[in-house]
Amino acid sequence: MFKLFSLLIHLLLTHGYLALFLWSILEGEIGLMMAGWLASNNEVFQYKAVVLVAFAGAVIGDHLVYAAGFFFAPKARKWLRKYEKKRVVIQNWLHAYGSLLIVFERFIYGTHIPALLSLGISRYPYLKFLFF
Repeated sequence: MFKLFSLLIHLLLTHGYLALFLWSILEGEIGLMMAGWLASNNEVFQYKAVVLVAFAGAVIGDHLVYAAGFFFAPKARKWLRKYEKKRVVIQNWLHAYGSLLIVFERFIYGTHIPALLSLGISRYPYLKFLFF
């Protein structure tokens, strides 16, 4: 476990904000936590820059996953079949909670990518998605 964290910190130290940005597109939470730790003394990163870079990466990542579901629906459906239980739960949440799913899916472990793909596949209105 220590080797994994040391590798991740090494990536942040050697590639800086670019590593944080790319990491935020893919997943983000662990990278943001580590960048926040490295920014805690304002020696490696600046707190405001960390927040802005991570936010930009997260927004771009969310839009890329939504777009993948929207434009590549057949392939996305095929991928989601591997996660049938999650897909059913997410579809139920989408019908029950609507737009609130977009706000809270990020905080429910294991639902982030399936939820965004499902929104894209279902042709959820992009402007509404953008708003939330």
